[in-house]
Amino acid sequence: MSRAWSTLHQAMLDLIYPPRCVVEACGTPGYWLCPRCTGAIAALPHPRCAWCGAPRDAVDGCPDCGGEPPPFERATAAGVYAPPLRDAIRALKYRHVRPVAPVLGRLAAAAHRAAADAAAPRAVVVPIPSHPRRAAERAIDHTRLLADAVGTALALPVRTDLVVRTRHTRPQVGLTRSERRANVDGAFAVAGAASLQSVILVDDVMTTGATARACAAALRGAGVAHVAVCTVARAVAPQEAAGPVSARPSHAAPPPGALPDPGDQAPPPVTPAR
Repeated sequence: MSRAWSTLHQAMLDLIYPPRCVVEACGTPGYWLCPRCTGAIAALPHPRCAWCGAPRDAVDGCPDCGGEPPPFERATAAGVYAPPLRDAIRALKYRHVRPVAPVLGRLAAAAHRAAADAAAPRAVVVPIPSHPRRAAERAIDHTRLLADAVGTALALPVRTDLVVRTRHTRPQVGLTRSERRANVDGAFAVAGAASLQSVILVDDVMTTGATARACAAALRGAGVAHVAVCTVARAVAPQEAAGPVSARPSHAAPPPGALPDPGDQAPPPVTPAR
């Protein structure tokens, strides 16, 4: 489907099913993510790792990189994986509210643009793929929808055939950092990347960055010189989250010490897709 037809198709759907903010406890009509909830997105805290963007201790350094540079040059996110951003991501991923994808893609693209090197070569946008089995279980390719939105916002081409997931990996939830890396090591393959200089990988959420590392490593191994990671949200420990707390809608906080692990949580009850 062309971008022009996609825009027209969405406009027709909006007339039939008027938008309503997807954030729980909000529901403001006229928006898929209303200005109030957008303004309440928690900013990533400082200091942050210059490589992967994770909050880091000023003395001990980054817990995810551990002094080892990742195969990507930088990772950006629009905000912390917490309400209201978490609600919007889950609405796309589990409730199949597809019209929220362009909104989230624009937020992710803005964060990437703010950190991008103006002299960097023109990039190609690539979604971090799910295994076909996982995609079938979810009945939606949410990373592809986000990549399309990021490509539109940055005026860059999107390649969905460049990277494939070659094996079905076990869920990352409950695994240590080292186990996460081992779980996805070698899980991606690249085809036709020899002529590409720069790739922007797109995903919904980054937790420890293990999946992004594995995907970026495959691209670098295929000859891509520059790889960046662009996500909608970054999972951080609850006590590390920054931003306008008072403006956030009321939601139950996660248990103390719980590691946010959005990628493989059991989805909430699915309401009929629009």
